[in-house]
Amino acid sequence: MNRKLLTIVSLVYLWSSIMVGQVGINTIVPTADLEIRADSSPGVDKYNGIIIPKVAALPVVGSPEYPTATQSGLLLYLDTIDSSRGVYLFNGSDYIKLEPASASGAFFNQGTSIFTSTTTDNIERQGNVSIGSGLNSAKLNIDVVSANSSADPIGIKVENNNTGTGSTNTYGIFSENNSSTGGAGVKYGLRSDVSSSGDSDRVGIYNNVTSSSGSNNKGVIGINNVVGATTGTSSTNIGIRSEIGTSSSNANSYGILSIARGSDAQNNYSGYFQGDKFAIRNEDDSDGYELPTSDGTADQVLTTNGSGTVQWQDARINPIQLSLWQGGIYDINNLNTLTNLVGIESIIQATDIAASGNLQIKLVIWVTEYASTTNFELLAFDSTGNQSTPIVQSDLNYQDNVSGGFVTSTWQDYDAGTTAGISQFILRGLVSGSDSNAKLSSAYLLIRPR
Repeated sequence: MNRKLLTIVSLVYLWSSIMVGQVGINTIVPTADLEIRADSSPGVDKYNGIIIPKVAALPVVGSPEYPTATQSGLLLYLDTIDSSRGVYLFNGSDYIKLEPASASGAFFNQGTSIFTSTTTDNIERQGNVSIGSGLNSAKLNIDVVSANSSADPIGIKVENNNTGTGSTNTYGIFSENNSSTGGAGVKYGLRSDVSSSGDSDRVGIYNNVTSSSGSNNKGVIGINNVVGATTGTSSTNIGIRSEIGTSSSNANSYGILSIARGSDAQNNYSGYFQGDKFAIRNEDDSDGYELPTSDGTADQVLTTNGSGTVQWQDARINPIQLSLWQGGIYDINNLNTLTNLVGIESIIQATDIAASGNLQIKLVIWVTEYASTTNFELLAFDSTGNQSTPIVQSDLNYQDNVSGGFVTSTWQDYDAGTTAGISQFILRGLVSGSDSNAKLSSAYLLIRPR
């Protein structure tokens, strides 16, 4: 009787402990409904931990062993030899296998497929990144969609605050295009498109460079464009190309506006060009000229040949008139071949007119009476005695009037040489035919530097 009573009391005590108390294993002061503390010395074949019930198969839905929603949170260990093996949690309707947590994220550690886990890792990703909107046309897309009018909306801002003083280059932005574009494609290092929206000024590229200070300050370059070696005889290679406006533009337009300011003691060039050629053309490239890139000699001026080439030449002054004959009527009779007309001649010091000795001459004759055939030419002897005929019959033009006529030549080049001395000119004539007599009253040369 006493033994039965003791058993009943013990069961009642245990039941009351389960219902309202806390249970501790390896502790007499549990801090939760059930607290199991590890044994610091579990001994041989004893291990810290909990072994939950093991089953060879999970209960089947509809069987008496299948739990209900009341048993949510129930744990079982499925002890099989395939991949289904593991711990299962009953969620109130199904058994869910508890898998090890897998790493996830948006970026990998550089060069790996491992998700980054720190803020100092070098990271990468393969997809496009969009900031500000769903814009997704590039690897990195930044869309400023705010309506802020109190501050400058900035898409990308880069500040390089490197404080190192070593001989290394620093960059705000470094862009490399190593693509293999071909055909009609174009490789761009940097492209900037500024739309027509709004009514403010527009600047495609704004470059503000501040000079360094101190006694060892270096030079400043606003834009440094190095194209490098060019190849292809049929290709067109351009260092900087500027194109502005259309044929219907009605605003003031400058292809390049360059202003260089500074003290008069320094060189301030608004333009400085080095190259083998320099040309200026009109808007549609239909006219213009090419300037020489070599310096002329003292007192020379630039002249155009009328076909797009400008060259240095001696300054042309008003031509000098050199008289060959002003002595009254000169009769020319029966000269069947070109013969020196004695007395119709003159001399000059060519280098007094042009230091180079290069002259242009024009013959003018006043003829009072023509023969059936009347021809002239000019014979010349330079300062060294060399003979030439700078003006021949084919260079002459005949203009008749009631009292005779003018015979004039076109301007002809004549090299009198630079040797100091006198150059001589002699007029030669030919008259023939049924009327073999001609008369002239005046003959002279117009001479100018070439």
